Amino acid sequence: MKTRLRIYSLPVAALAATTILLFANNLIGAKKPKVTPPPEVAAPTVPKPEIPDLEFITRLRDEEFVRGEVMDIMSHLTDDIGPRLTGSPNMKKANEWTRDQFTKWGLVNSHLEAWGTFGRGWAYQRCEVRMVSPDIMQFLALPEAWTPGTNGPIRGEVTQLVATTSADLEKYKGKLGGKIVLIGDARVPEPSEKPLFHRDDDTDLAKTAEYQIPAGGPGGPMGPVNPAMRQQFMQRFRFQRDLEKFLNDEHVGAVLDITRPPGEDGIIFVQSGGSYEKGKTITFPRITLSVEHYGRMARLLAKKVPVEVEVNVEAQFYDDDDKAYDTLAEIPGADPKLKDQLVMLGGHMDSWHAGEGATDNGAGVAVAMEAVRLLKKLGVQPRRTIRVALWSGEEEGILGSRGYVKNHFGGRPEPPAPRDENEPQFMRRPAGP
Repeated sequence: MKTRLRIYSLPVAALAATTILLFANNLIGAKKPKVTPPPEVAAPTVPKPEIPDLEFITRLRDEEFVRGEVMDIMSHLTDDIGPRLTGSPNMKKANEWTRDQFTKWGLVNSHLEAWGTFGRGWAYQRCEVRMVSPDIMQFLALPEAWTPGTNGPIRGEVTQLVATTSADLEKYKGKLGGKIVLIGDARVPEPSEKPLFHRDDDTDLAKTAEYQIPAGGPGGPMGPVNPAMRQQFMQRFRFQRDLEKFLNDEHVGAVLDITRPPGEDGIIFVQSGGSYEKGKTITFPRITLSVEHYGRMARLLAKKVPVEVEVNVEAQFYDDDDKAYDTLAEIPGADPKLKDQLVMLGGHMDSWHAGEGATDNGAGVAVAMEAVRLLKKLGVQPRRTIRVALWSGEEEGILGSRGYVKNHFGGRPEPPAPRDENEPQFMRRPAGP
């Protein structure tokens, strides 16, 4: 089994080794000394390329492919600790474990750094949703982050709310109290016509290499140069805010959402259903269902068949610390002239609560950690200071890295326009120079 694990880990190990080689020229001892040309030879007009240190590269490959720990790092982060929602107890575990690992490996200034005020922590312990009439069926369901539990099992009649504008909500006013509400239409998954696995050929790779970043100006694709997309997004955002208030005022028992695409075949994509800001917590449980189970209830309701479900959610908020943290550590630079310059690497350590966050972005975190571990293990001294940063709050709007940049390097002032204050931070128009 150990041999098989090593075979599977080769691509990841290669990535860790490649990461180091990308900045190998910044390492003292990682290249051969330049050879001074004979006096009679004129200096070339074009600088000679750096000569790779093949001995260092061989040591690096041997250390990673034979004694690499990248898969052990990945396993501890995703299997032992698990999901890492920002502000949750698991995120705290991940912050502290990575800090301690950096110290163990010999990095300096390993610490947790608050990037700003986040809000409430949240985690869930149980989620059970089952239909009890006209049939009994256990549903695939997960609670949405920062929504309350049910305080024990609750039962209620199911009704469906279909609306796209705030005006559409009026016809449901006074009709939803205590009910379990389906939000939106059912969705029929598209048939699978292609194999799940596809290997890119040379043509596919060439297209990838020619990829153009969509124009969007400040703020990305939603920036001011794309007003139509921005307006569409803001309409949805404002409607969701009005819908949340409407459901609060109606005192619904619980809300059941259908998983967003591409969720199907029992796969659920779930994120947040309420605000993590203090004072803005919604009052009702909100749960995401698989497309298949949501569809069964919607079809029954379309035939005027009464449906009753039982919901039991245990969730907890954490208000002991409203800050969120990044993990940082350094390998100091050895060149007196260059040591104040930084070479940074890292990834975001937070994830959503329904999965272990392996690909997004546990893999990036593990590779970054393995890269600095290898440098310390091989005794390499960098010319410039290497700083590794593992962010939190990325899934909520790139908050951890933005806060770090603002705290250390600078940022733009808050937008002066009052209309921007209620927009998501990543949507706000940039202010200042």
